[in-house]
Amino acid sequence: MRVEESLDPSGTCQDEVSRRLVGAAYELIARRYLLARHQIGAAILDADGGVHLGLHLDAMVGRAAICAEAVALGTARMATHTALVAVAAVRFPKPTEDGPARIVPPCGLCRELLLDHAPDLSVVLTGRCVALADLLPDKYVGTKWPTTASDCPERSVMDFRTPEVDKLAAEVIPEEFFELSAEKARDVYFADTRMLDGKQLAHNRYRTNPRSLIDHLVEQLELSGTETLLDIGCGNGFVLEHLRPHLADGHIVGLDIAPGVLRAAEARLAGVATPCEWVEGSADDLSLFGDHAFERVIATYMMHYVPDIDRCLAEVRRVLRPGGRFVLTTDRTDSMVEMYEMHFAVLRDMDAPKRLFKATPKARISLANGEEYLRRHFANVELRTWQDQLRFASAEAFMAFYSAHNYCCAASEPGDLGENFFEELHTRARARVEDVIARDGYFALTKFTGSFICS
Repeated sequence: MRVEESLDPSGTCQDEVSRRLVGAAYELIARRYLLARHQIGAAILDADGGVHLGLHLDAMVGRAAICAEAVALGTARMATHTALVAVAAVRFPKPTEDGPARIVPPCGLCRELLLDHAPDLSVVLTGRCVALADLLPDKYVGTKWPTTASDCPERSVMDFRTPEVDKLAAEVIPEEFFELSAEKARDVYFADTRMLDGKQLAHNRYRTNPRSLIDHLVEQLELSGTETLLDIGCGNGFVLEHLRPHLADGHIVGLDIAPGVLRAAEARLAGVATPCEWVEGSADDLSLFGDHAFERVIATYMMHYVPDIDRCLAEVRRVLRPGGRFVLTTDRTDSMVEMYEMHFAVLRDMDAPKRLFKATPKARISLANGEEYLRRHFANVELRTWQDQLRFASAEAFMAFYSAHNYCCAASEPGDLGENFFEELHTRARARVEDVIARDGYFALTKFTGSFICS
């Protein structure tokens, strides 16, 4: 079908969330409408801003049909454990019907299902959001599982968002962010593997999520074991080492601008049966590789270093085979906000220069603005989020992690800060962390990260 603006009901919506969801649901059903097969499209918004789509599946036996809202719910839960915020469904007119597509409420069964999995979900009706629970005041409550998230920790443990963390992020994280050059990355930050080693150790040793980031990446890559995969900015090979068993009969190419970490990656995977190649070069120049050379391409926490992001993405699109998949992983700008709150408090105590009060360099291409970059080069872009919380029970362990981050990048571009600045920063920060551990038992860092799946 052809998407027609005159049929799109999103223009009747009264708020941005409703417009976004109704527009997404309409675009889906307008493209996929098929008489007696697909009548309704649905869209669900998660708390990280991701939108998950579902298509109604009709059936010869009516009881076998599946509503679009149920499909969207399944799609959302495949992608993220994050809380779900709102849902909208749009019915496309039949050929015999006049008028635009219509916003429709979920059926009774879908109301039950959605509230089981998202008790605080809102639904778009007549262009505005209302609480779904208001449409089902006498919802069935059985004994199959506990009725609240607090009674059922396995259903909520992966969602670390709290009003307190959101409030902290709004107060702490500045709009201005550090911008670090590829040359500095090559010659200074990643001249050896020490920074990467320290961060990778902490992210695994102190995590709370039983599913690691590698588990998340494996899920997004959907590997059969025979793919040819390019890792741009492969670093010390940590990710490839863990992906390699999932590519036993495939082929791996690791590319990095820094020869020091590239040599470490080669040593790390030495002797494995999966063929591996190691290429020194910049991510925005993939001219060594032919068109459609790879079935999978990954870029993990590195795109903010690339000199020309659009050129890099255009090159990735060129080397990606039709039907292939590009997975770009980055953070939200407020990821690990607790570390930044402590860091900025210490800087204020030291009367540090204003130029040090900046956000993570990943803000250059983050979960907030990454889709804007990617849609210029890929027809299909989907965000799938992943959360964790690092908990440090010793100040020494946290300080190793903090220093591996170059003191929230303050040491990356320090300028003239005077003698012993970082020794004092280290001492003051450690004292604050020790106070929190004495009070709470650990110092927590809440991680908000995710991957854009592009094809």
